[in-house]
Amino acid sequence: MANYQTYKKINGTDAILNNTVGPGQVTGVSTGVAHQCFVYNCCHYDANNGGCCLAWTVPALTTTVRFELTGGGGSGSPGHCCANGPSGGSGAYAVKTMHSYKGDFTAASTQYTVCAGGSTRCSCCTNCTNCWCCGVRGCRSYVTGGSNLSGFCAEGGTYGFHMCANLGCYSCSHIQQCDTCLLRCACWNGADWGAQGASGHRQQNHYCHGTVWSIAGPSVSPWASSSQHTVDRCSHGSQQACCSGHSIFPGGGGHSPFNDGGCCFSGWGQGGLVVISYWQ
Repeated sequence: MANYQTYKKINGTDAILNNTVGPGQVTGVSTGVAHQCFVYNCCHYDANNGGCCLAWTVPALTTTVRFELTGGGGSGSPGHCCANGPSGGSGAYAVKTMHSYKGDFTAASTQYTVCAGGSTRCSCCTNCTNCWCCGVRGCRSYVTGGSNLSGFCAEGGTYGFHMCANLGCYSCSHIQQCDTCLLRCACWNGADWGAQGASGHRQQNHYCHGTVWSIAGPSVSPWASSSQHTVDRCSHGSQQACCSGHSIFPGGGGHSPFNDGGCCFSGWGQGGLVVISYWQ
């Protein structure tokens, strides 16, 4: 049991303890002051917004730096005739923590290039072959520089697709964080830990298309909210997906339209996000 004699005095960042460890030497623990920066393109309602890249120099007196990446979402698929399929998937999530005492960086000197993936363009009917249509894969978020980063990135989400109504694909009717029958989900690389992006999916019914929706892949990032589904096919006929529902920032997939007629384009995938946390 602790008593008064076991309490020790702390001066600034120096803990006067027997067998002590300094700030940042215990994983996930810092005795310093925490700061955060958020890097992203604020034009969430714009397709193909270009993302955001900048050069970030580690501030003086920094002992620990943590990067969190969210990749951009994939676009939905353009709609064509009576085809149907899932919406775009969400971007991957990746985390990397670095410490000055390990030589990972030098405070006030080491510089990183930080890039948050942009939103995708909308997919039009030129992406269709007969009743098979594909969207656009999401944009990756990444950080380069320093001495302890190698291929550190969070990939962009899978693209949505439409396929002929008489062809089935069981796994396309479920959210997954693995390869579907046609697509590879977004992965992370060079991180301490991460999570794969989630695929888009669809809800079907053999009755009237009033209970048929395309649903965007939900973001796996802790900085995001859940996904949403499009309007149903019976209510809006050849409605364009960008009018059916907005993709969710950061990293949410774009919607695929469920049309019953001519061709219409998809919703775009949302942009990514980079969160920089550092302790001094």
